[in-house]
Amino acid sequence: MKANPSFSVSEVGTMTGLSPHTIRAWERRHGALSPARSSAGQRQYTTEDVDFLIRVKQLTRARGLSLKLAVMEARGVLPAAEAVMAPPDEEVQADGHSDTWRSVADLLPYLMLLLDPRGRIVDANIPVARAVGRLRRELQGVRFVDLVEPYDRAKAAKIYKAPMQQRRAWEINLKTRSLRGLFSFDCWPIRQEEGFLMACIGRELKGEGSEFWPEN
Repeated sequence: MKANPSFSVSEVGTMTGLSPHTIRAWERRHGALSPARSSAGQRQYTTEDVDFLIRVKQLTRARGLSLKLAVMEARGVLPAAEAVMAPPDEEVQADGHSDTWRSVADLLPYLMLLLDPRGRIVDANIPVARAVGRLRRELQGVRFVDLVEPYDRAKAAKIYKAPMQQRRAWEINLKTRSLRGLFSFDCWPIRQEEGFLMACIGRELKGEGSEFWPEN
């Protein structure tokens, strides 16, 4: 085994879950990495490079930081002023909800939301924020029915209307800035000290004319 192993861009992609195109783009934007080159001009990445990319990925997806801020934080050079503009997740938690649900929800490709009894978003994962085109902390208080096609809003409202009840495969047509199509929602009421919240997981129904946003 090599004392200092190096990896190709395709190998790094497998280890990090990033496409080679994304890795190269991150190198061009904000100089995320500057890998060495082989005599043939091929990129050669170190284990430190792999760890760095994984850290940047976590910061952009789990905490919602921009690529620029994620690179700076991964390097330990994020200015205090920028840190205030992009607070860590625990500073924008809704009414004491733990980080646990976010750390899981942000890794999944589904739309995941917590709704209050009036149908307002209490919390949501990164895929929802991308679909709506707003920062996650700006989603709090947004009405769920405002993300739904007008003709399906009455059906969508039944999800959170009292008495809240579990629903499976509740099909709703969504319409947001970056997303339009038919989704199937599974919903469960969750008891809180102050009452109930509704947890919803939405999956795209492919082959039904839906249009999901492209991978970034």
